[in-house]
Order: sequence, then C-alpha cells, then structure tokens
Amino acid sequence: MSTAETFDLLAETLDRRFDAGDRRTVLIMGAGFHHHLRAHLASRTGDPSGDTWKLFTDWNGLLSRIAEDYEIPVLRHEDPAATWESLVIRISTQKRDSKARASGVQSAVHEAEDDALEVLAKRLGDLPFDESHLGGLGRKLLDGYRDVVNLNIDRTLQLAFAAAGATVSEPRKSAAKDALTIPSATWSAGERSGRLWQLHGCASRPKQIVLGTRAYGQSMTRLGTLWDKAKAAERDWPGNPGVGRWTPAEAARWIEARRALTPFDPGNAPLSSLDLFLQ
Repeated sequence: MSTAETFDLLAETLDRRFDAGDRRTVLIMGAGFHHHLRAHLASRTGDPSGDTWKLFTDWNGLLSRIAEDYEIPVLRHEDPAATWESLVIRISTQKRDSKARASGVQSAVHEAEDDALEVLAKRLGDLPFDESHLGGLGRKLLDGYRDVVNLNIDRTLQLAFAAAGATVSEPRKSAAKDALTIPSATWSAGERSGRLWQLHGCASRPKQIVLGTRAYGQSMTRLGTLWDKAKAAERDWPGNPGVGRWTPAEAARWIEARRALTPFDPGNAPLSSLDLFLQ
C-alpha cells in the first residue's frame, strides 16, 4: 500500500470514529512528519534532495554535524543512539585533555553530554518550512485530536499549532525537584484545549532531551518510579484537601502528588501526569 493510500485509509477511519463521537484517538508523530514536510518543500522549491530538511530526517547526519563543531571524526553506528553515546564519550575525552584531567571521568561525561545537547538544540533551531502548509497541518491536528504524542525533539509541531492560531505553552516538567513527570506542552484554541506530549524532551530545553542508550534506560527506570508514585498517591491522598483540616504544606503535597500540570479535569478526577498520559 502506498503512503498516500495509507493516509487516506487513516483519514477515513478517523472520520468514522469522530462521527461516532469517539475523540479519544491519540496521534503519535515521529520522523514521518519531517519526511512529509521535506517532500512538500522539495516539490515546492524544485529541490529534489530536500537538503534543507535533511537534518531532521537523518540522525547520523545530524550527529556528524555536531562532531564537526568539535573537530572530532564521527564514528557512525547502525543505531544513532550508539553514535550519540560514542560522540559524547569522545567529546568528554577532548574536554578532559583540555583541562589536564582536572575533573573526574563521570563529571566530564555529564558535562560533555550537556554541551552536545546545547549544540544539538541549536542545530535543530533553524526550521525550514512553508508556514501556510504548516498552519494547514496544525488546523487538522486542532480539529481532530486533543492529545498528540511527539517523538521528535524540535519545535515543528509547536509551530504548527501556533500557525493554526492556537496558544501553545513551552514544554515543561513539574518544578518540584522530586517530581517525575512526562514533559508536555498545552495548547488552547477557543473553547478547545489539548496537550502535546514530548516523550523525548524538546530542543527549547536541551538538558531535558532524552537521547542515547543510557538516557533511554534511565527514562524507563523513571517511568517505573512514576507509576509507583502515582499509585501510592491514589492510596495516600484519595480525596480533595479538607477546608480547615489540612495545612498549606499538606495541600501543596497533595497537589504535587495527585494532580498533573494543568489537568483537563481538575475538578472531580485529579490526575497525576502519568494517569493523564495513560488515559
């Protein structure tokens, strides 16, 4: 089945579900979104290679550009996550050598990863797109979905929502140090609102980006911890804070433990971010 036929079938299926009143369908966006934009730009500009979008559809190529910034020969692996890990280690080695090994190996790796994430974010900051086309895609998202799961880390989807006239927040986590939340941005347009889930973080907040085998492993551990915390919160904080019975500190604890960031239904069913994401 061709890509066009697949999209037509998807559109027909969604139309039937929406006509039946079921708007719980969640869209998951990955690199296919960028391939679509690349093809559109190539057809519009006559550029058959779509080089302006290549950084967003070729991870190994993007990581090679970062290596060039550090004047480090890139070691390509079949898995881009392994290429990233190799790149970070090589950058940390360069940084330790430049500092006469004044810092420990572990701290040098973390520092190198933060630096590389900053460079990555800058590389993904120059987004080539046709604004009218992006706005059209954004309107389809606004009309059809409340929640969108974004596997990409650049800001293209946020820009699509904004181009369609929606007000979009920056992706964020909870401000509490011990809170484990899934990064997400909220959008609103008229009486409708929704959430853009950033599973791998966003380039606007480089240190929150999840990239590489180590970061993926840590995210799985955090997800398990978040699940346990959400279930414990349901047991320990089952109801709303009682007026005059709870101290401000207790109420704050309840809000942090039992409610997501700007939940859709904060009244009768307070939700943790994990509850909200799963629902």
